[in-house]
Amino acid sequence: MNLNFERGNAESPKGHAFLYFTSDSSKTAYFATYLIIQPINVDVSKYVPPFLINQMGDIGSDDLSMFAFPPSPEQVEGMDYINSLAQTREDDVIYGGQISVKDPASMIMTVNEILEQYANLYKETNRMLTETTSMAEVGTDVNEVIYSLMSDIDKLEELTKLIGKLRYAADDAGGELSKETEDQIRLLSKHLPANHEIPKILQAAKESDSKGQRLADLYLKRSFHLINESFADLGELEQEIKKLEETF
Repeated sequence: MNLNFERGNAESPKGHAFLYFTSDSSKTAYFATYLIIQPINVDVSKYVPPFLINQMGDIGSDDLSMFAFPPSPEQVEGMDYINSLAQTREDDVIYGGQISVKDPASMIMTVNEILEQYANLYKETNRMLTETTSMAEVGTDVNEVIYSLMSDIDKLEELTKLIGKLRYAADDAGGELSKETEDQIRLLSKHLPANHEIPKILQAAKESDSKGQRLADLYLKRSFHLINESFADLGELEQEIKKLEETF
């Protein structure tokens, strides 16, 4: 099954997520657990006292590489509680569907199935990033692959950082820092829809006057509106852009 990400996405799972369910007997009851994928493999035997090793059996690093706690979802205050914590902690949020709270064995099984799928997504992302590093060593632009793995909102956040970097490099016009930043922006633009008009953002950001900087900021704001589908605010913003473009 495909995981239902309500925060975050399957292309770049963070490795820690709230997994929540609704009750099949009450639409207002929410139950949640927390998924964790360990980023470091651990040899458990190093931390077990010698007299307990025989009792531990064949527990290896894979046995503790991922877990859900609590193992069976517990009732929580509601979605506002989950979303608030997830935003503060920068967690993924996954909806697991409806469960029967009267069947704990089934709940645990469902959690484990989703945990395994989430772990596989996380490991696959790490594998691709590792391959990216290897490709860079043979001449492939590492940013090309990284940008292809980013969500659209992450790409815009990266673009915002690069525009800030370009402004910082304004005093070094034609220099190495300025050229390198422009090249990164052009590369990133290949991974965003054409209606974001990245060349216009780049051109405006390179201007030293306040109008150019203001126009670049408006273009960026429009891109975020497009990604977030905030179409109600887009019309007014387009008018402001058009007025400024006429005097630019």
